[in-house]
Amino acid sequence: MIVPSMNLDELKKEIDKDHAILFRKSVFVGHQLEREYRLKSNERKKISYDYFSKHKNNWVYFFDITKNNTVCSFMIYYYSDRGLNAFLKLDDNTSFVFFSAHFFTRYNERLKLNYTSPKQMIHYFISNNTGFIFQKIDMIDKTRYKFFCKFKDGIALGTMDLETKIYKMNTFITQDMLFGDQQDLNDNLNKQLDKYLQDSKILV
Repeated sequence: MIVPSMNLDELKKEIDKDHAILFRKSVFVGHQLEREYRLKSNERKKISYDYFSKHKNNWVYFFDITKNNTVCSFMIYYYSDRGLNAFLKLDDNTSFVFFSAHFFTRYNERLKLNYTSPKQMIHYFISNNTGFIFQKIDMIDKTRYKFFCKFKDGIALGTMDLETKIYKMNTFITQDMLFGDQQDLNDNLNKQLDKYLQDSKILV
């Protein structure tokens, strides 16, 4: 079970205990949903589920289903004295994204969501953001750098640790908060994100 006092390596090990089981479950559920809905070419179904693992961790997993493709995403979340925190594992199966409590506080405020429930927040976030484009900005030291991340709802600013392979989402800004060189960077990231979504058959 995740506890707030765990360090990053301990958190990753705890996530990996559940992830393989959750992946197998999602494959089974995904096939069931495809048979149940039998979508036409112009239809789309979005569904998210809660999952409480045998290791006593809270997960949300999300399906984005069209006639020709099914995409599934997972997020594990927990609450600390600073607020809501969450992790997701990237497709390379070795890198993680950590969403800090400060990120979710700003996300909630700046999108004017007014959520008070962690579960509501995670369901909303995972249902709206299925693709992430990371852009390296500046090195902090030999093992860490700052990044700029574009996804559907806006921009995350954070730090990447090359040793732990964790992208830490430190804060959230909306599109209209960008200025100067950041706007040029955003335009480039928008193009990359659009290409990713198109190539992956993920609809915005």
